[in-house]
Amino acid sequence: MFKRASAEHEIAQSMNKVLDKLAEETMFHRDELSKAIDYLDAAAGIFEQAGLEQFSEQLINILTEVAGQVIVDKDTLNAKDK
Repeated sequence: MFKRASAEHEIAQSMNKVLDKLAEETMFHRDELSKAIDYLDAAAGIFEQAGLEQFSEQLINILTEVAGQVIVDKDTLNAKDK
């Protein structure tokens, strides 16, 4: 015979596994993005020290755009939660 409580428990366990995996992947991507931002910032500083302000400004523009996109994505996620 079908046991409803058992099926609900199995579904809950399965959903928790999927959510845990998704959380791990999200943290991995966040760490990688953080590293990329640090490298771009360091490169901008190197260009500025070398007198290549044009390249430094381009990298700063990229960083500004990425920061704006992250803020927009965060706001979109917060709106979905409400």
